Amino acid sequence: MITIGIDNGISGGLVAISNHHGLIIGMIPMPSTKYKSRNEVNVRAVHLWLSEITGGNLSNADYVIEEPNNSRT
Repeated sequence: MITIGIDNGISGGLVAISNHHGLIIGMIPMPSTKYKSRNEVNVRAVHLWLSEITGGNLSNADYVIEEPNNSRT
């Protein structure tokens, strides 16, 4: 089992940490793509990275997502 940390947003990133030994398995800056005049998160690239890091079974991981600034719980 692994834990995936997600720092959402264009300047964020993704990290995968082994629950067994606590080491980083992989990490990438948040994939983005240019759309019109803006940068947007490349959701397809995020999904491909998650699929690769979990061996194709996304339920093999726990997910922790950073709460965006100015959001309320």
